This record gives sequence, C-alpha cells and structure tokens, in this order.
Amino acid sequence: MNKFYFSILGILACCTALFSCTSEEKPEPPTPDDGKDTTVVTENPAIKITTQGSMEIAAEGGDYSIGYTITDPAENGQLSAACPADWITGIDYGSEGTVAFSASANETGEERSATITISYTYGDDGKIEDSIDLVQQAKEEPPVAEDGTIGNDIDFTVLNTYSDYVDGDDNIMRISINLTDMEMSEDRTTTPPGTMLNIEAYTPLDKNGRIASGIYGISSSAENNLTLVPGEMTGEKQPAGTYAIYYDETGTPAYGIIESGTMTVTENGGYGKYDIVCDFTTAEGYRITCDFSGELWIFGVPQDISTLTGDYTIDFSDIVAYAESWGNFYGTGGLNWRLFLSPSDGSGDSFQADFVGTSLDFEEGIPTGTYTVAAAEVNAGIRHGSIYPGEYLKGYYDQASSALGGTIYLGITDGYIINDVAPAIDGHMEITNHGDGTYTISLDFIDDHGNNWGGEWTGEISLSSLI
Repeated sequence: MNKFYFSILGILACCTALFSCTSEEKPEPPTPDDGKDTTVVTENPAIKITTQGSMEIAAEGGDYSIGYTITDPAENGQLSAACPADWITGIDYGSEGTVAFSASANETGEERSATITISYTYGDDGKIEDSIDLVQQAKEEPPVAEDGTIGNDIDFTVLNTYSDYVDGDDNIMRISINLTDMEMSEDRTTTPPGTMLNIEAYTPLDKNGRIASGIYGISSSAENNLTLVPGEMTGEKQPAGTYAIYYDETGTPAYGIIESGTMTVTENGGYGKYDIVCDFTTAEGYRITCDFSGELWIFGVPQDISTLTGDYTIDFSDIVAYAESWGNFYGTGGLNWRLFLSPSDGSGDSFQADFVGTSLDFEEGIPTGTYTVAAAEVNAGIRHGSIYPGEYLKGYYDQASSALGGTIYLGITDGYIINDVAPAIDGHMEITNHGDGTYTISLDFIDDHGNNWGGEWTGEISLSSLI
C-alpha cells in the first residue's frame, strides 16, 4: 500500500512539471485595474540663455548677440524676444540659437541697464522664457588736468547753438558763436556734462543776421573778414576769444584755449541754414572738433533803420486808437495784441506795438502791466525765439519784403508815406486799463542808435478779435 502511494505522487509531480514547461503558454497582459501605469511620458520644452551672467555694453554702443538653446522643442513652437528700453533696437531672432540687437551710444555720464527676454510658446497655452541683463557703461568724461585745462581730444556733434552781435562798422561785424552738445533752455542755460565751444569771428555785416559762407581761420591779427580771434585766459579763469569749455556732471569746467584751426561754413538751402565744421587745436595740443547742420541766426545786429538824430517825444495830440487780438498766436499763454495809435488825419506821429498780454480772456481787454522787450528777433522775415506774457517784440525792418513791424515809431504823411522811423529795441511800455474802455499808454524806449523816444496818451481803444 505504501508503495502504491508514492508512485501516484511521483506521477503527479512529473505531470505538473511537464505542463508548466509547455512552449505555447504565455502570461496574460495586465489589466487596467491591476495598478500598473501604462502612460507614455514626454518631456516639456526648456529654454536657456547660454551667454553667462549679465552682458556688458560699451558706452559707444554697437551690434551685439545673445546665444540660447531649446531642448525638447514642441511642434509648431514660436520664439520671440523683446526689450522695453528705447536704446535697444533692431532685435532679430531669425537665426536659430541667436538673438541679435543694436545698442545706441550712451551720451550720459551714468551707467544704464536693460533686460532682454527670450520667450518660447507652444501648444494651447504653453510658454517658457529666459532673460539676460544688459549693462551699458557711462560716457567717458575727458580727463581734466589739475590746472583745470582739457586733457585730451574732444569730438562732439552740436545739439544747440546761438550767436550774438558784438560790435562792428559799416562793412564788418564781430560776432560770437556758441556750439554745444548739451541740452539748452531758451534762456541759454545748459545741462552738463558736455562741451561748449565759443567762437569769436569777423564776418561781413548782414542786418538780417546771417553769417557769410567760407573758411574762417584763427589769426593773431583778426579783424578782417573770415578770421577768428585766438583764445586767451584773462583775469581769474575768464576765457576770451575762441575757446572750449568742458563741464563735468557737477558743472566743474575745464578750459581749452584755441590757438589754431578753422571753421568751415557752408550755406545749406538758405533761410539761415548752414553746415558748420570746426577743427581746432588748444594751447596744450589737443584737438577740439565738431560739426553742425541747421539754422544759425546772429542776434542783436543793429539794423540801422532809425532816422532819429536825438531823443524824441511823440506827439499824441490827435490820435485814433485800435487794437487787434490774435489769440494765443505765439503759444506762450497770453493773447497777442497788435496796438495802433495813428493820427486821425493820416499825417503825423504814429505808434504800433506787437506784444503778449497776461490774460487769455478777450473780454477783459488789454491787461494792465509793464511790458518789457522780448529776446525774440525777426531776421529775414522769420521770427526766432518766443514772446512771453508781459513782453513786446522789437521793432524791425524786413529787407526781403521791405516791411516794418514789431514795436516801432513811425512819422507818416498822407496815411502811408513813412518819413521817420525808430524801432523799440529796449525799454518798456506801461499800459493802464481803466475798466471803462479807456487806457493810458506810457512809452519809454531806446532805438538802434541809442536815442530815447516815447510819450504818453490816454483815450479809448477800439478792440477787435481776429480769432
């Protein structure tokens, strides 16, 4: 019996082994419910700027590029790059792996920074980005020697300019020309840092305030046409003649006294427009060079139009008065008035004024006040400068149109024949508004020959608005 039992067990063991080794048998695949993850995993895109750290930009600007890489890019992914700073322009990301751009020159004395951001969008709302900081160096200031002189070459592009009449005769006038790369207000106040070049020149007399074209050279015997006065230092750091001043950020000056060089003036289209190129050398041997293209008018040139031979009091015994309002014609915040005091019979003394009141309300009439001369002038029929409330325009003669204008005395006959003229180039006009349509006008002016002229009148002024 025992023998039979063990035989049966052996047969079962052999059958079991044979069944488990059959080649056709394969494991069943796992079902979704057996806890095993069957999702196919894909990586999201990633972007990285390969340029290390912040990027240094030279003060003079230039063209630059940034490298980047994108791993696992998506199908139909889109790249872009942007920078909010206005001194970064021409951003180009058309070449794979590179973003190119241009940086303008830093004309300030301070370092400035900006950030460029590279973005990559994909899918419905996928977006990745990376950024890099740009740091541009400040404009290098010219070294200043311990004695306060300019210590290196300076080259600049002129941003602002003005010119004044100094003196002269019937043929030649001496003028002062100022060229600068600094910001300048209307009262000629400049904002450093920057360079101011003062040029003292002799040029043919032009009553319309124009400078003659030609090559002007430094001359020790300057006083002839197209010559320049060499620079010199007088008194306690008071330069004269032709010289340059460099102002640092604190406004501290360094001087360059000009000993040699030229200024080339070329008329460019007329109407006071010129191209000017300067190439000078200082006493220390440094070059001061600059170029300018634009308008240049010489202020204060005596027009020599006054016919007075001495001081004069206007005869206001029989006057008809009227005034026209031209609205805010000069754009300075007050009504522009043109006042006319004329002889009733058309012959005798006449006065006219072009001025800006302190009010914009026509119904108030001409404001009471003391009106002084404006810095503005009319040259060749073109007004230069502003006329502010409480100021009058100087008297002038426009040679191009043979017209008289501004604030001026006229001696007339038959209503239109002008016998005597005296422009107001300095002095004041007092106006009193009595509130009943009548006014008192008191004049105290200086003409272009130094004569004092004026007078006083009280009466009704007829007002009209042309706006």
